[in-house]
Amino acid sequence: YGDTNPDSIGYADIREAQTLFFMNAKNVGMVPMYDLNPANSGAIHFFNKLDPGKRLARWALAHEYGQDIAYTGPIYQSQQIEGAKVRVRFELRGPGGGLMVGSKGMEADEKKNPSAYVEPARETKGVPLKHFRLAGKDKVWHDAEAVIEGNEVVVTSKSVPSPLGVEYAYSASPIGANLYNAAGLPALPFAYYEGKQVFQIKHDATNVAADNEAEEPPVRKPFLAPATLFRDHVILQRDQPIPVWGHAVPGTEITVVFGDQTKTCKVGQFEQWLVKLDPMPASVVSRDLQINCSNGQNRIIKDVLIGDVWFLTGSKDLPGEIIKADKDGNGMPKALAQVREFRIKAKTRRFLTPRKIQMEIGGGKYMASWQPEDFDDKNDPPSVAAYYFASQVQQLGVPVGIVTLGAENPPITWVSYDAMQTAAGFEKERDELNLAHPNTDACKKAVLDYIETVKKHQSDISEMLVAGKDLPDELAERAPAFPQPYYNEWASRTTTATHTYNFCISPLTPCAVRGIVWIPSKDNLTDEISRYSPSLKTYAESLARTYGQPKVLFVYAQPSAKLVSGIGKPDIANAVCIEIDEWPKSLKEIATKLGAEVAGKFK
Repeated sequence: YGDTNPDSIGYADIREAQTLFFMNAKNVGMVPMYDLNPANSGAIHFFNKLDPGKRLARWALAHEYGQDIAYTGPIYQSQQIEGAKVRVRFELRGPGGGLMVGSKGMEADEKKNPSAYVEPARETKGVPLKHFRLAGKDKVWHDAEAVIEGNEVVVTSKSVPSPLGVEYAYSASPIGANLYNAAGLPALPFAYYEGKQVFQIKHDATNVAADNEAEEPPVRKPFLAPATLFRDHVILQRDQPIPVWGHAVPGTEITVVFGDQTKTCKVGQFEQWLVKLDPMPASVVSRDLQINCSNGQNRIIKDVLIGDVWFLTGSKDLPGEIIKADKDGNGMPKALAQVREFRIKAKTRRFLTPRKIQMEIGGGKYMASWQPEDFDDKNDPPSVAAYYFASQVQQLGVPVGIVTLGAENPPITWVSYDAMQTAAGFEKERDELNLAHPNTDACKKAVLDYIETVKKHQSDISEMLVAGKDLPDELAERAPAFPQPYYNEWASRTTTATHTYNFCISPLTPCAVRGIVWIPSKDNLTDEISRYSPSLKTYAESLARTYGQPKVLFVYAQPSAKLVSGIGKPDIANAVCIEIDEWPKSLKEIATKLGAEVAGKFK
């Protein structure tokens, strides 16, 4: 996959690491798939999905079912330098036969002539070997000629009269690599310099695999990534400790400077760092926040204000409904001074696992940024909900930051994994989530049950084969799957607990906030209406843990029983609530009412 330039390493290092593991582990089988390249090297998905299955099946047949069948291609064993030649010896496991030049065809061949795209590969006599390279004392790799002599390959290059290193198919996309055994199974790619395995992140032959644990680990590429919210023009929460965090190389030291405060910390093993600034009063005076890393990286977050930070969550329309001129072309409402909005711009949210470094899909126009609530010629008007809520809660001398998120998912999907561990009434959802966490009781029990299920599956197959019966499709097609929560990663809507938290909230926390605003729509309801209010209560009660504060004000709109039959009303402490009897055509009215309720209670 990727660039066909032989100096482009791409996934070659990953293949080499997999080979290293394979060669040193017991009871491990491995099949190469680099020769299943599509005609377009930019496409990562090869055309024929059946071929990997056939190759893996060979391992099972040879090792578990006692069949005398070829199961792996040639494996690098050693090299011998003979003047200008490098003689490479291969380990030939199993009954695969000697070496040959072969081809299984390309995706384009299959489309034109299916018989030209085959598994296993066929011999192509008279065709030279491709993708062999040599390196000399200067450690520069050059294309080489290679010929098969028995169970060895002799490699030479006019550009390398005194070779020290040899490699085969060691690039991102070695299209046309054609060394196979007689059974048509491809050789494993490799790269060795002076007899040592090479990991060539920059194609530097000196970067050889460590001989022992005493050698120094490779130097990590320097990087410094502040958390998603820490972008220019950010507003930070007043009167509370302010977490400032992000990611960097483990072991480096981070220094954060803001005003007269200087805080330091060391980056942990999982690349994350965090400091806490001391509480500060509201301020409309712009200051820069400086983040320095001991490896020379630094970031300056410009134009930072201190005020109140509100998260608007719930309806998928929250970030999508923006303020526009009316159909008569009348002007926009007045700008809100010292109010800024951070709005996600990607329309789809398809990732279920936590995205701690950033929350956007892609970059550029999809990157969220802090924008003033104004109506200039940049064509980035505020969202309706953020503007009208902020217009009510803003106080003199207190900047307001609105983080606008939304998804067409019920409240339980906004709850963090940690909070789900104590969510009363949602034990089933908790146990489903814990299937992905090996040390939990739910996962341990599921593993034991799964082992018994697989044993029963194998026993049923064995009995039918012994009896000479045909296997029914439900047994023949696939083994039982390990249980897991249902979700479709390409669907915009899900009811799986923590799903929305993982995408929308995880990259933004820890974060000091004034409060959370929940504005629902029909999309946030589930088929089991009676579960909506308990899940909203669970979400509200999770906020203190999510944001690391003693309490978090929860502001929400509640559909009435008149609007949604059987919905019930949650009993939520430390909350501000309004009831709605109809789904609004615009979020302006509901956001204004919620803001007015907050302003009335907390003047």
